[in-house]
Amino acid sequence: MTRPLKEEMAARFRFLLGVTRSEDIGKGIARFVAFLVGFFGPLLAFLEVGPHFVLLDERIYYRLAYGLLACTALSFAVGPLNRMFRPYSVGVSVLARFGFSIPVVSGLFTAALLVNSMGQPSVRDRDLACLAKRATYGRQRIYYVRVRPWEGSDRAVEVSVPPAVFAGTCPGGDVRITTATGPLGVEWIQRIGVLPLPSGSQP
Repeated sequence: MTRPLKEEMAARFRFLLGVTRSEDIGKGIARFVAFLVGFFGPLLAFLEVGPHFVLLDERIYYRLAYGLLACTALSFAVGPLNRMFRPYSVGVSVLARFGFSIPVVSGLFTAALLVNSMGQPSVRDRDLACLAKRATYGRQRIYYVRVRPWEGSDRAVEVSVPPAVFAGTCPGGDVRITTATGPLGVEWIQRIGVLPLPSGSQP
């Protein structure tokens, strides 16, 4: 490798790290590692914690989209971000701010799930009629049953269930969903099982 090529590659490496001098490469690498941890850490935490707290009301998940939009809008009030994205076009700036909002919202939502699980949650058993059931196609099949978990409401929700529960229930049968409500008032599913049909009933 010729010397000019080595120098060009070194210059590109410094550019990627956001430094201009060779002696600042260590600081640039540290900042890059901190960025990776700050960006992907909350996402990995969300993917790890989220499946343990499946929320009964799926509308809460939809509100994450509003959180992303709100976080993106609030980022325009952050001075360092404004200086960082000043050289770029408006479209690139908005997309980058939206990207930065994803780990922020993921981290806050994961923290809220953990706080909601603290203390002694209020546990409740709901015996609900199965309205319908379905399974997705593909190698990794996901099984769902449709129920109405709220008294006095016609709104139905689909909840994912283990294969044994899916096979053991049918429309008209009863499903027992055990939920827990934490200090934030958010209810999540702890267990799902099938209640036996009354004696003499046909499945």
